[in-house]
Amino acid sequence: MLKLKRLNDKEEKFLQTIIDKNNALFQMEGKVYTISLVQEERPSKVPTQPSFIEEKKQNILDGKEFSIDDVVDMMDSGVL
Repeated sequence: MLKLKRLNDKEEKFLQTIIDKNNALFQMEGKVYTISLVQEERPSKVPTQPSFIEEKKQNILDGKEFSIDDVVDMMDSGVL
């Protein structure tokens, strides 16, 4: 589990100085550390194209032309 620590002003300024100097590596107590940005990426919601069956269903609801085969396909797929 990742533990986060809130930095005080002094710590924040110190780390910002390191980052501004483009020096992401530093050594402390004999260990080498690196500073990197960790940012949670959230998937963007991409509108999905309606499936062929959904289009058929919408056509029926809108009163557009449809065939008996369209209705049977939707019944088979559980849409109707």
